[in-house]
Amino acid sequence: MAQYYYFAAQLPLLRFGERSFFSCDSFREEAKKWFCPKDVTILEGIDLDSFSLQVQDPPPVAQYKRFESSLRREIAQYRRDRKDQGEYKFSGDLSGQVLEGNPLEKEKKLLRIRWDFIDEIAQGHYFDLAFFISYFLKLNILERLEVFNKEHGKEKFTQICEVTL
Repeated sequence: MAQYYYFAAQLPLLRFGERSFFSCDSFREEAKKWFCPKDVTILEGIDLDSFSLQVQDPPPVAQYKRFESSLRREIAQYRRDRKDQGEYKFSGDLSGQVLEGNPLEKEKKLLRIRWDFIDEIAQGHYFDLAFFISYFLKLNILERLEVFNKEHGKEKFTQICEVTL
């Protein structure tokens, strides 16, 4: 556990929307040097999109999965109500403003909600596994934000839509 202090100390501060020096893969590789095998296994099992609880999930992962599940249920209910021309009263982490705008803006707002929740999970954790789990989840969010690069997207779109004669 003492080696976790050294690993945490060398990690750069992460900020929402800013480019990270670490990728998720490089973080995993670096963690293998510092973590015990059990913690490496836990880290390798973390997925930002997974929200089904497992018995072996450590507390921060279980908290995140419960939050993600709740968030997705609320989005689904909002979409059902909107489809049925009904009014929807926001009860959880969403507000009407989050689901306004184009799909990219909505996705960024939802990622920001996830980021803020991960910040809550990480409070009071500085050099333990919960800190590293939170850090890794944030890296996943930053990698997802990186995908929303306009030039890269335009290049991919052109490549896909190119007609070969």
